[in-house]
Amino acid sequence: MIYTRNGPYGTTAPDDPAVIAEFSDAVRDLFRAVKQAAPDRLVMGYSSAISPVADWRVGCVDFESLVADGHIDAWVEQTWGGAWQDWWHQLWKGWTFQTANLLTRGAMIQRANERRERPCALYHLVETWDGWEHWDTIHQVPSKLTWGAWAFAHASALTPNGPQPSAGAYVSWMNQGPSSLLSPDDVEFITGLLDRSEASASALEHVHGPTLVYDRDAMERLVETTPADNIGEWIDDQAALLMKWGVPVLSATRADWLEGLDGQQVLISQAPCPGGEHGALLDAPGWAVFGRADAIDGGVASELGVRPTEREIAADFWVCRGDRDDVPPHDRPYVPAHVAVEVDSDVAVHYESAHTPLITTRGDRLYWQPTDWSEPFNQFVPKYQVGSTYPVYRVATLLHELAARQGRSHVVDVERPLPISVHAWRSDGVDHVLIGNLETGEFGDSRLARHVVVRLGIAELALGDRAGRLRRIDGNGPAEVDLRVTDDGAFAEFTIDMPPESGAVYQVRGNDDPDDR
Repeated sequence: MIYTRNGPYGTTAPDDPAVIAEFSDAVRDLFRAVKQAAPDRLVMGYSSAISPVADWRVGCVDFESLVADGHIDAWVEQTWGGAWQDWWHQLWKGWTFQTANLLTRGAMIQRANERRERPCALYHLVETWDGWEHWDTIHQVPSKLTWGAWAFAHASALTPNGPQPSAGAYVSWMNQGPSSLLSPDDVEFITGLLDRSEASASALEHVHGPTLVYDRDAMERLVETTPADNIGEWIDDQAALLMKWGVPVLSATRADWLEGLDGQQVLISQAPCPGGEHGALLDAPGWAVFGRADAIDGGVASELGVRPTEREIAADFWVCRGDRDDVPPHDRPYVPAHVAVEVDSDVAVHYESAHTPLITTRGDRLYWQPTDWSEPFNQFVPKYQVGSTYPVYRVATLLHELAARQGRSHVVDVERPLPISVHAWRSDGVDHVLIGNLETGEFGDSRLARHVVVRLGIAELALGDRAGRLRRIDGNGPAEVDLRVTDDGAFAEFTIDMPPESGAVYQVRGNDDPDDR
């Protein structure tokens, strides 16, 4: 299953769980045989470059159990974001998608390592160019490469012991073709970038923003009962899409870890399976659930104010309407097979087809019947892969509104034609903000500059008197940006003009702070 959601049996798993188990066991046996044949050698695995959730649900390999078996020493996530985003036009493997893949992969590996004597190391790629293909990220879009190195280094599994980023970076190529080597200036650029981003990741204390929730129990139940179903479980792809409109997702956790966290995270969850223990999700200060309504636990659906019916609606490009003037006329997103829902009287419907509501909120709780790829076997993203980006954009705006109500960091009035990526974390006592003007094709055009207003939650980041300015420490953008405390005292706001095809890392500094870090 390389580069598309198309596995050994097609675009879904087979109906028979025994066939899936047999295929997964065969892959496990391969790794086991290789390691046992040469126990003194390192055995490394390499990803399919798409959703780790899909590795199991479509690729029929239970990756978590594969790693827990103990015969893989290191795993390299295939994060060639620039190659796919800016050259091959395979956008669903671009910058934010690779960030999201690292998130769910990390959550799987961290749990698998609990069953091993020696942990499996997770590495991300920081690409330069290619040994035989023509893409050339280091020279054509070096600031996007800067964004990728920092984002990948800080993408973390949020465990009860704190955030756990990957073990480090892997660089594949020093040459392009038979004669072109990276120049001394190139080597200085890439080694400096690695030194700075990895030093920050090694001192990581806290990842700001919403946390996506991988639900292993729900996935296992699907594999064992209805493996060929699509319930919209592709949480990594969905988070990647939200990142394009500034939702600052840079951590992933697991449903079985929620009780051990501090309970302060806004959560973005896969559909929680019926019969599970979901109290920690329901107690979160804000949460969103994505997935087919009849696959959601009844208690969770009740809290959302959503009641699934037995009326099934086939997959299609359904005409939809929304609650804002910016919804495109006769909007036609591709929606996979789903069921109609009824909603309680206090539920706000933000987007719907003629058949059913698709995006709803009840207070600080959001439900989305997600869109999907119309051709999961297609490596590319023409318009007909998604039909419309508006539903994702609308979910992003609702999450920004939730963040604003709760005093959390968010982008103000992000525009759909002008996507921007914003993330934040604290390393070594200093808060950092990462901004990227990344998109191409159906999702936007990074060749245009961005004028963006961002608000940082003062209580969320515990800024106090440090809300003075942003100082750039890497990438391409204004060297310094002033912070202004909003009238209500809840946010430190800044306005920034990001150049075309740019990424930049900023530190949050007080006006009197020395610039020695």
